[in-house]
Amino acid sequence: MPQNDQQTGSTSAEVNNESTPLICQLASTSTEIEKGMTSIWQDFKEFIYRGDALSMAVGIIIGAAFNSIVKSLVDDVLSPPIGLLLKANFENAFLVIHQGTTIDASYHTIDQAQKDGAVTLNYGRFGQAVFTFLITGISVFFIMKVVHLFQSKKAASESQKCKICAKEISKKARRCPFCTSFTDLTIEENLHFALGK
Repeated sequence: MPQNDQQTGSTSAEVNNESTPLICQLASTSTEIEKGMTSIWQDFKEFIYRGDALSMAVGIIIGAAFNSIVKSLVDDVLSPPIGLLLKANFENAFLVIHQGTTIDASYHTIDQAQKDGAVTLNYGRFGQAVFTFLITGISVFFIMKVVHLFQSKKAASESQKCKICAKEISKKARRCPFCTSFTDLTIEENLHFALGK
């Protein structure tokens, strides 16, 4: 019996010795996880507080509103005159490829044809989607032209031409980043400086 107690005692001591490093490993792993989560949270906050993320969010929201305006322009303003010229609703222009369950049926709308099981080529809807895309593209192009016009005026007021290379540089620059000449010196003074005279 005493031998069994000694064996049991030594076994429990071994278990305690083996479990201690495991507990320490778990504790250090949880600390590393906390540090990693803190680092991820810090990176996320920096990303959100940067102007790019906020600008992107505003752009997405405005883009969604702009999309509904363009869709209304195409559906409610531009499509009716086109439909009047074509003597039909442009959106409901379609071609029946395969008849539905009703024999020799005459379909007036795409929905009627599809409810009857007919296979249709909806070229009117496709044309309207292309038209919407073109109107959106043209609108965005003109908006960007106006924005670029204002930005170029602002940039022109904050820039000057380098006396040596004639590139646009900031008015605050002391040296040209292109040719490295000094902005406050004349051409002759820059030449003397460059030659070391």
